[in-house]
Amino acid sequence: MRRNVLAWCLPIIAAVMLIPTRAKADSYSYDISSITGTVIASGRITVAPANGKNKVTVIQGTILNGGFKIDLLGVNSFGNNDNTLTNSSPYLDSSGISFVANNVNYNVAYQGQGLSGRYILTTGGPIPVGQQVNFYVGPTDTVPTPEPPLVLLLATGFAGLIFVFRRKLQLGG
Repeated sequence: MRRNVLAWCLPIIAAVMLIPTRAKADSYSYDISSITGTVIASGRITVAPANGKNKVTVIQGTILNGGFKIDLLGVNSFGNNDNTLTNSSPYLDSSGISFVANNVNYNVAYQGQGLSGRYILTTGGPIPVGQQVNFYVGPTDTVPTPEPPLVLLLATGFAGLIFVFRRKLQLGG
Protein backbone atom coordinates (compact mmCIF):
# COMPACT_ATOMS: atom_id res chain seq x y z
CA MET A 1 0.00 0.00 0.00
CA ARG A 2 2.69 2.48 1.03
CA ARG A 3 4.79 1.58 -1.97
CA ASN A 4 1.88 2.41 -4.26
CA VAL A 5 1.47 5.82 -2.63
CA LEU A 6 5.21 6.51 -2.90
CA ALA A 7 5.25 5.31 -6.49
CA TRP A 8 2.39 7.73 -7.20
CA CYS A 9 3.75 10.72 -5.26
CA LEU A 10 7.46 10.62 -6.10
CA PRO A 11 7.12 11.35 -9.84
CA ILE A 12 4.80 14.25 -9.07
CA ILE A 13 7.17 15.68 -6.47
CA ALA A 14 10.11 15.28 -8.87
CA ALA A 15 8.16 17.05 -11.63
CA VAL A 16 7.27 19.91 -9.30
CA MET A 17 10.89 20.35 -8.26
CA LEU A 18 11.95 20.54 -11.90
CA ILE A 19 9.52 23.36 -12.70
CA PRO A 20 11.64 26.48 -13.19
CA THR A 21 11.03 29.16 -10.60
CA ARG A 22 10.31 32.72 -11.55
CA ALA A 23 13.12 35.17 -11.06
CA LYS A 24 12.90 36.92 -7.73
CA ALA A 25 11.89 40.56 -7.92
CA ASP A 26 13.02 43.13 -5.37
CA SER A 27 11.45 46.50 -4.64
CA TYR A 28 13.22 49.63 -3.48
CA SER A 29 12.07 53.10 -2.60
CA TYR A 30 13.65 55.96 -4.55
CA ASP A 31 13.63 59.70 -4.70
CA ILE A 32 15.09 62.18 -7.11
CA SER A 33 15.77 65.61 -5.64
CA SER A 34 17.43 68.81 -6.79
CA ILE A 35 20.83 69.76 -5.41
CA THR A 36 19.02 72.16 -3.05
CA GLY A 37 17.02 69.23 -1.66
CA THR A 38 13.64 69.83 -3.29
CA VAL A 39 12.16 66.43 -4.09
CA ILE A 40 11.32 66.12 -7.79
CA ALA A 41 10.02 62.54 -7.86
CA SER A 42 9.63 59.62 -5.48
CA GLY A 43 8.12 56.17 -5.36
CA ARG A 44 9.06 52.53 -5.75
CA ILE A 45 11.31 50.70 -8.23
CA THR A 46 10.98 46.96 -8.82
CA VAL A 47 13.95 45.10 -10.30
CA ALA A 48 14.51 41.54 -11.47
CA PRO A 49 17.84 39.84 -12.19
CA ALA A 50 18.56 39.57 -15.92
CA ASN A 51 21.90 38.67 -17.51
CA GLY A 52 23.80 39.44 -14.32
CA LYS A 53 22.20 42.87 -13.91
CA ASN A 54 19.15 44.25 -12.11
CA LYS A 55 16.68 45.29 -14.78
CA VAL A 56 14.02 47.75 -13.68
CA THR A 57 10.68 46.13 -14.47
CA VAL A 58 8.37 48.65 -12.81
CA ILE A 59 8.72 52.20 -11.60
CA GLN A 60 5.86 53.67 -9.62
CA GLY A 61 5.55 57.06 -8.04
CA THR A 62 4.79 60.65 -8.81
CA ILE A 63 6.42 63.80 -10.04
CA LEU A 64 5.75 65.96 -7.02
CA ASN A 65 5.24 69.20 -8.93
CA GLY A 66 1.68 68.45 -10.04
CA GLY A 67 1.41 64.91 -8.65
CA PHE A 68 1.68 63.24 -12.04
CA LYS A 69 1.95 59.45 -12.13
CA ILE A 70 5.27 57.96 -13.31
CA ASP A 71 5.44 55.04 -15.77
CA LEU A 72 8.56 53.22 -16.97
CA LEU A 73 9.65 53.70 -20.58
CA GLY A 74 11.02 50.76 -22.54
CA VAL A 75 14.75 50.23 -23.07
CA ASN A 76 16.29 52.73 -25.53
CA SER A 77 13.10 54.83 -25.52
CA PHE A 78 14.66 58.04 -24.24
CA GLY A 79 18.26 58.99 -23.57
CA ASN A 80 19.56 55.56 -24.66
CA ASN A 81 18.26 54.19 -21.36
CA ASP A 82 18.97 50.60 -20.37
CA ASN A 83 16.81 50.66 -17.20
CA THR A 84 19.53 48.96 -15.15
CA LEU A 85 19.99 49.48 -11.42
CA THR A 86 23.15 48.38 -9.61
CA ASN A 87 23.32 47.08 -6.04
CA SER A 88 25.48 49.90 -4.70
CA SER A 89 26.27 53.55 -5.28
CA PRO A 90 26.36 54.80 -7.97
CA TYR A 91 23.08 53.00 -8.60
CA LEU A 92 22.82 53.94 -12.27
CA ASP A 93 25.08 53.78 -15.30
CA SER A 94 25.48 56.38 -18.04
CA SER A 95 22.35 55.13 -19.83
CA GLY A 96 20.12 55.35 -16.78
CA ILE A 97 16.41 54.82 -16.27
CA SER A 98 13.74 56.54 -18.34
CA PHE A 99 10.16 57.21 -17.35
CA VAL A 100 7.23 59.32 -18.44
CA ALA A 101 4.95 61.58 -16.42
CA ASN A 102 2.27 63.91 -17.81
CA ASN A 103 3.40 63.04 -21.36
CA VAL A 104 6.94 64.27 -20.63
CA ASN A 105 9.89 61.87 -20.93
CA TYR A 106 12.56 61.86 -18.21
CA ASN A 107 15.91 60.10 -17.93
CA VAL A 108 18.07 59.95 -14.82
CA ALA A 109 21.60 58.66 -15.40
CA TYR A 110 25.05 58.76 -13.82
CA GLN A 111 27.89 60.65 -15.48
CA GLY A 112 31.46 60.10 -14.41
CA GLN A 113 33.55 57.30 -12.95
CA GLY A 114 33.22 55.77 -9.52
CA LEU A 115 31.88 57.99 -6.77
CA SER A 116 33.27 61.18 -8.31
CA GLY A 117 30.47 61.46 -10.88
CA ARG A 118 27.00 62.95 -10.64
CA TYR A 119 23.41 62.10 -11.43
CA ILE A 120 21.87 64.02 -14.30
CA LEU A 121 18.15 64.37 -15.05
CA THR A 122 17.29 65.14 -18.66
CA THR A 123 13.85 65.75 -20.03
CA GLY A 124 11.91 66.85 -23.02
CA GLY A 125 9.88 69.23 -20.84
CA PRO A 126 9.99 71.97 -18.21
CA ILE A 127 13.04 70.85 -16.17
CA PRO A 128 16.27 72.22 -17.64
CA VAL A 129 18.13 69.72 -19.79
CA GLY A 130 21.01 68.16 -17.90
CA GLN A 131 20.01 69.29 -14.41
CA GLN A 132 22.24 67.76 -11.71
CA VAL A 133 20.16 65.88 -9.14
CA ASN A 134 20.49 63.59 -6.16
CA PHE A 135 19.27 60.02 -6.68
CA TYR A 136 18.56 57.88 -3.64
CA VAL A 137 17.60 54.20 -3.63
CA GLY A 138 16.81 52.43 -0.39
CA PRO A 139 15.10 49.37 1.00
CA THR A 140 11.36 49.19 1.25
CA ASP A 141 9.22 46.97 3.42
CA THR A 142 7.97 44.05 1.35
CA VAL A 143 5.98 40.98 2.24
CA PRO A 144 7.58 37.81 0.87
CA THR A 145 5.29 35.62 -1.19
CA PRO A 146 5.73 31.90 -1.67
CA GLU A 147 7.19 30.76 -4.95
CA PRO A 148 4.73 28.94 -7.25
CA PRO A 149 6.54 25.56 -7.09
CA LEU A 150 6.39 25.65 -3.29
CA VAL A 151 2.62 26.10 -3.38
CA LEU A 152 2.34 23.31 -5.94
CA LEU A 153 4.51 21.05 -3.78
CA LEU A 154 2.30 21.68 -0.77
CA ALA A 155 -0.83 20.99 -2.83
CA THR A 156 0.69 17.73 -4.08
CA GLY A 157 1.46 16.68 -0.50
CA PHE A 158 -2.10 17.37 0.58
CA ALA A 159 -3.41 15.44 -2.43
CA GLY A 160 -1.22 12.49 -1.40
CA LEU A 161 -2.56 12.60 2.15
CA ILE A 162 -6.14 12.69 0.90
CA PHE A 163 -5.40 9.72 -1.35
CA VAL A 164 -3.96 7.73 1.58
CA PHE A 165 -6.86 8.47 3.89
CA ARG A 166 -9.38 7.74 1.15
CA ARG A 167 -7.78 4.35 0.52
CA LYS A 168 -7.80 3.58 4.25
CA LEU A 169 -11.49 4.38 4.42
CA GLN A 170 -12.23 2.20 1.38
CA LEU A 171 -10.29 -0.70 2.89
CA GLY A 172 -12.30 -0.45 6.08
CA GLY A 173 -10.00 1.22 8.47
